[in-house]
Amino acid sequence: IVIGGESAGANIALSVALHIRDGRSPLPAPKGLALMSPWADLVDAMEQTSSSWTNNEVCFVLPDLAELFARWVLVAQKHGGVQWDAEGKEKFAELDKEALIALAKNADVSPALAKSFQGLPHTLVTIGDCETLRDSQLQLVERLREDGVTIEKEVYEDMPHAFALANFVAGGCCEQPSAVVDRFAAFVDARCGVPFPKQPATGGCKCCDIL
Repeated sequence: IVIGGESAGANIALSVALHIRDGRSPLPAPKGLALMSPWADLVDAMEQTSSSWTNNEVCFVLPDLAELFARWVLVAQKHGGVQWDAEGKEKFAELDKEALIALAKNADVSPALAKSFQGLPHTLVTIGDCETLRDSQLQLVERLREDGVTIEKEVYEDMPHAFALANFVAGGCCEQPSAVVDRFAAFVDARCGVPFPKQPATGGCKCCDIL
């Protein structure tokens, strides 16, 4: 079994792997963990202090959008779900930024902030170099490595958050979205002992002007 996901799905994948390691899930231990553009640190999404938030304006995960997303997740986590009605608006209003950041430090919503990653399986992390979340993703990679996890990391030039979603229209001038899907598939096959057909080398993206 390989557990994987993209963006918030990578958050869930990392959280599930930690639950399995800690004996909080009956699932069998995975042979691999594949995280594509992981959004696994909601403190980073609320504070936005790293350089990737100011340098990567090309990414569609703009600061205001990221904070709004994080607020929804954190308020829902605190109240077991929330609707955008009068009661829900009241729940949003009662939590200021300081309270939300305190909630975001919980590893159940920010698995990148877990106390330890020891015991996690061989892990692939793919990152777009133009992601606003890039620095938090690189920090996650370093923490995994420091805790003895075998890491494969790929950073894709000129790519924004979750760029694999564009793989069905990618090609010609921009092969990166298809390349990261192939990379993901090759990792899964390797961890499961299945041969993956060798893919031709691809060049860098030439279409950053239209992103």
